Amino acid sequence: MRAKVLYRFKSEKRIMKQRGQSALEFLMLRNRKIPMLKNSRAQSALEFLMTYGWAILIMLVAIAALTYFGVLSPNRLLPSRCTFSPEVSCEEFQIKSPATVAFKFKNNLGFAADFTATLNSTEFGTCVPAGQPFSLGAGKIQEATCALTPGGVPGNEKIKVQVYMTYKKLGGSYDTPIQGELYTTSS
Repeated sequence: MRAKVLYRFKSEKRIMKQRGQSALEFLMLRNRKIPMLKNSRAQSALEFLMTYGWAILIMLVAIAALTYFGVLSPNRLLPSRCTFSPEVSCEEFQIKSPATVAFKFKNNLGFAADFTATLNSTEFGTCVPAGQPFSLGAGKIQEATCALTPGGVPGNEKIKVQVYMTYKKLGGSYDTPIQGELYTTSS
């Protein structure tokens, strides 16, 4: 039996020399069934993916936290705008707290027409400006003002108001619809 142990040790010593291992490394790895990944491409690729995976995960968590706390709120980042179809251009606009919406529009039709408008906000209701229909000559500007809700609009908050207008040529029979949008911070 003693000869068997010596023979086994000698064969293991030969294997250690072939692999260039120390006795301690050999003893630690002797009972493993998994091949060693010391200089393997697979291990390098796995480490690369794990490192970048953790970095990407940390960045996503940071972005989610900033969005949750309102730092990256898209409403803050978007500029104020007043858009209409080409028949009407928006000259000036304002939403005042507590509930007043005012905008000036210009007749770009090239002929005189009667305009009517209705303003609608999903959060603050609907209003119709007083003094309608507005009779505007070609290139003339008209101001429309109305109150959205009795409760009012909060200050320093971005608000979107849809504007639905129609125009009819003076002496004409048919209304033509126009849509617009006001998006600004209430003051």
